Amino acid sequence: MHPPEGSLFSRPFTAKRIKKHTKNMGKLYRSLILIILLMAAPLLHAQNFEWVANYGGSLNDYGHSICVDAAGNVYTVGYFAGTSDFDPDTGTYNLTAVANLDVFIQKLDASSKLLWARSFGGSSSDFGLDICVDQRGNVYTTGY
Repeated sequence: MHPPEGSLFSRPFTAKRIKKHTKNMGKLYRSLILIILLMAAPLLHAQNFEWVANYGGSLNDYGHSICVDAAGNVYTVGYFAGTSDFDPDTGTYNLTAVANLDVFIQKLDASSKLLWARSFGGSSSDFGLDICVDQRGNVYTTGY
């Protein structure tokens, strides 16, 4: 028994109908995204460019996570190999990895000046993966 004419299942889906249906869904999704972006536009604010810092060595250096404290200081954690300069300014503050890869933690002030940098690790490779700072200025990191 076939469904009545005009019902949802009155015609089988053919490759041509599926292609047309998929094309129409793509238009619908693009339209929905455009509407959402237009509605959200008044809530979105462009950020002002403050500064960029470059540091590291001749081997692999990986900045993995950053956080900012209440005073605007920027903390970075990651891992590095060999000897790396962690002072983004004209000065030099070298740290040397003991193993293949060691963890680093770096603190810059709100204008990108180095306040301090530390490294640690054991005889195997170590990886710093995440960082946060509490209201008292205590730094917490995760990794392995």
